[in-house]
Amino acid sequence: MKLFLRYLVLEALLVLLLMVNACQNNGGAPQETPPPFDRVAMLDNILKTVIRPEHAAFHQQAEALESTIEAFTAAPSAATLEAAQSQWAAAFLSWKRCELFNMGPAKEQFIHSQISSLPTQKTFITNFITGDEPIDEAFVASKGATSKGLPAIEWLLFDPSANNAAVVDSFTVSAYATPRKAYLNALCAFLHTSAERLSSIWMDDQGYSATFLKATDNANLEGSFSLLVNSLVGNVEGAFQKKLGKPMGKSLDNTPQPELLESPYGHQSLQAIRKNLEVAELLYLGNEGAGLEEYLVSMDAEAGGKLDAAIKSKFAVAYQALDGLSPSLYQAIHQQPNETEAAYEALRDMVVLIKVDLVNQFGVTMTFNDNDGD
Repeated sequence: MKLFLRYLVLEALLVLLLMVNACQNNGGAPQETPPPFDRVAMLDNILKTVIRPEHAAFHQQAEALESTIEAFTAAPSAATLEAAQSQWAAAFLSWKRCELFNMGPAKEQFIHSQISSLPTQKTFITNFITGDEPIDEAFVASKGATSKGLPAIEWLLFDPSANNAAVVDSFTVSAYATPRKAYLNALCAFLHTSAERLSSIWMDDQGYSATFLKATDNANLEGSFSLLVNSLVGNVEGAFQKKLGKPMGKSLDNTPQPELLESPYGHQSLQAIRKNLEVAELLYLGNEGAGLEEYLVSMDAEAGGKLDAAIKSKFAVAYQALDGLSPSLYQAIHQQPNETEAAYEALRDMVVLIKVDLVNQFGVTMTFNDNDGD
């Protein structure tokens, strides 16, 4: 009987100890293992709320550009030229929010380079316009990437000295006005076709989108997560190094190189950098649902939370620095050297944080991924 009573006392003590331990560990509630992060849901959200809307918007802008250019070439005037220039800028800046996603069939088919490649081969384009071959969309499609796309359209629509009268004359009284119109129309038709091809890649649920959602292995360099992280880094680094640093002369003894501006004639270079950052931030935040931010925090709530706050702060600082510059990056480089340097440093700090800390936290292998359209 004594042994039985002793057994009951020991069993009661054991139950009491277990109850106390559970209360201490979880405030009185039983501990639960958090569910694993749903990477498929994250990719699905990025696809549907970031990638698809941005590509659909660019497709619409390219279609509008084709129509606006047709109206201009049908009746060249100051008014129709200004409308064409404005629509070119809208399409160009919309494209800056798509450049990051150069992956899958889009990369394999070199569609991005067909839409925007620098430097524009002005001599080649002039030779095409003054040549004897019939000019249509098929003609443009057969030429090299640097003779077409948004940069080539920009070169035909804008005068280096902002002399719109000279541009109108080149499409009216010039000896080669007719083939010049034909080449511009063909450029815009091909751009529209390219935008449609690109959009269809992402819109087809049974095509690459299905592959994109299934490729969740982080260790796979061709996995969607790895591609997105690499593209994020390439996008921000391209904005910092090539689109801002090189025109500032950072690769040439700090001697400004205005010929390396991304938009030397339409003066959209600064706005293009901002658009690159905006879509990178959108990818990170996830827009309407889970993005890279949520995945980062899920991996380590404390360390991930601190890094998340730092990344969002770097974006805010970069925007503030860019917004303090003249709308023309050319003017900012020459007239606001201190402010431009501050913007350069802000982007550099962001690149370091994303390329080193974020990539290390995710454990992704970095690969060379040029997403700036050059």
